[in-house]
Amino acid sequence: MLLSGVSFKSVKFKWAINIFLLVVFALLLSSCTTGGFSIGYKNNISVIIAGQGSIEVISSLEGDGADHPGAKKFNCTASDSPCNHEFLITPVEYTLIPTADAGSKFVGWTNEDGYCQGQTGTCELKTPEQEGNGYTKLGGFSKQRVFTATFEEVKSTDISGTWTGIATSGSAEYFYSWEINQSQENVTGVITIAQRDKSLLSSYEFAGTFKDDVLQFEGTKFINLADGAGWCMTKGTLNYKAVNGEDRFEGIWGPHAIQGGCPEGSGGGIKLAKPTSKSTTTELDISGTWTGIATSGPAEFFYSWDINQIKENVTGVITIGQRDKSLLSSYEFSGTFKDDVLSFEGTRFVNLADGATWCMTKGDLNYKSVNGEEKFEGTWGPHAIQGGCPEGSGGGVEITKE
Repeated sequence: MLLSGVSFKSVKFKWAINIFLLVVFALLLSSCTTGGFSIGYKNNISVIIAGQGSIEVISSLEGDGADHPGAKKFNCTASDSPCNHEFLITPVEYTLIPTADAGSKFVGWTNEDGYCQGQTGTCELKTPEQEGNGYTKLGGFSKQRVFTATFEEVKSTDISGTWTGIATSGSAEYFYSWEINQSQENVTGVITIAQRDKSLLSSYEFAGTFKDDVLQFEGTKFINLADGAGWCMTKGTLNYKAVNGEDRFEGIWGPHAIQGGCPEGSGGGIKLAKPTSKSTTTELDISGTWTGIATSGPAEFFYSWDINQIKENVTGVITIGQRDKSLLSSYEFSGTFKDDVLSFEGTRFVNLADGATWCMTKGDLNYKSVNGEEKFEGTWGPHAIQGGCPEGSGGGVEITKE
């Protein structure tokens, strides 16, 4: 049957075609979103934080997903993790900037596709259309890219205190002692150097930083330089490590371009150890008589101490004389004994033998027990009081408890 020259089958076929086209158009329309057009596909970047820190996410495009819509920049914290950011199929670049919380450090990135893998700083990414200019290719579409930022806790090590050991220059070895004061990452103190027999004992101040178990240091000014000594102030790097419960520093020293600094071409090694405190002040009583020697250059002198201890506070009398005990003289002293270190200074003469030129000292001694024998070893130096030892003077002390 014909109807105005058009068959029923032809009309039915055209209606079917129209319906199909409407369905396709509706499907295409449903995939059209603000800011662009896609066929249901989106890129998705996801940031996961392991540890204590945050990541600043900076995108060249506004996000169009449920998380951070319209944002080109946002901060992802550990409590927010994972943080997602979606964008349409359009060239895009990303910058991921890590910031460690206090007490933590950023270790690096991991990603299953290898993007920024192992990098320990900012991760910069671009989609293939923008590859180049030093950026990492983000690559591919219609896939979630997961980036894990790992932070680790920073071990807090207190290096304050007395460290002793050796410095080397070629095959020669020298006595080396450090007094370190630490305030967070900043360190200051005094370096004392001498021959192995502690002659030519001299000292200078230093400053530096201690971070990630690395001590960077440089000498700043001499406190005293023994007559005839050719010491110079160093600059260098020491690495901290704990071996069988003993704190150690090992590293190198080298030239230092300041007045009194070591010249170009000089250098050597450093090995220091921090005496392990085996007792507290209340457990160890150092009261009593201690005898031994004091040195000044190659000269040795009789030395005797009578110590009275009340908790951390110590007082007493120091007696000094020639090795044959001639010119015996004595003076009172006071100080503290804490963490196995006796810090002392003379206060006033009790008696000064005729013809004697002794002076009152100031210094630090380290306690140790060797095969049941108690000893103090350390250094003495100038003391700015009437009757005190002058600038530039100094030497060693070794006394044993009777």
